[in-house]
Amino acid sequence: RGHTDFKRMIDAMWVARGDTPNAPRATNIPALRSFFTNYFDIDTMLTSLALQTWICPWDDTTQNHFLWRRANDKWSTLPWDCDAWFGRGDNTPATSSIYIGEVGDPNNNFRGPNFIKDSFFKAFRQEYKERLYLLNNTYLHPDNITAMGFGSIRSFADARFAAVNQQCGFGP
Repeated sequence: RGHTDFKRMIDAMWVARGDTPNAPRATNIPALRSFFTNYFDIDTMLTSLALQTWICPWDDTTQNHFLWRRANDKWSTLPWDCDAWFGRGDNTPATSSIYIGEVGDPNNNFRGPNFIKDSFFKAFRQEYKERLYLLNNTYLHPDNITAMGFGSIRSFADARFAAVNQQCGFGP
């Protein structure tokens, strides 16, 4: 369908943020929530970002992801180029931040932040933490990872499980 709708969505994000890439601050949380509600599938974004961040991607801040416009006309993200996941990246051990991609996150790579992730984390921080915690303690639980046949990443899953639960702060 061309780039017009995509550009409109990106422009609307920067208006909602009230800042620029050169001076990021994104403090207008109600405007960001409204932006995401209008343009993105919130439930899909919560799950997508929780799964993507759990695996500790090292280079999805400025590449290796797609913005996907679903049939419902709402956007979400899809990972791409899945190398260096599961603690294999330069900056992303299993203890990495649950906010990889956010402005100023210590686990961002040299390319910097991902402003879509940064905006979403700021607008839906509590909901994101709740979704990540739920997935971490069910689908992504180390015992389940092993049961699904992914025992080769069990040590990563054990460490990530503990790190995510600690960072979410909801207790056992």
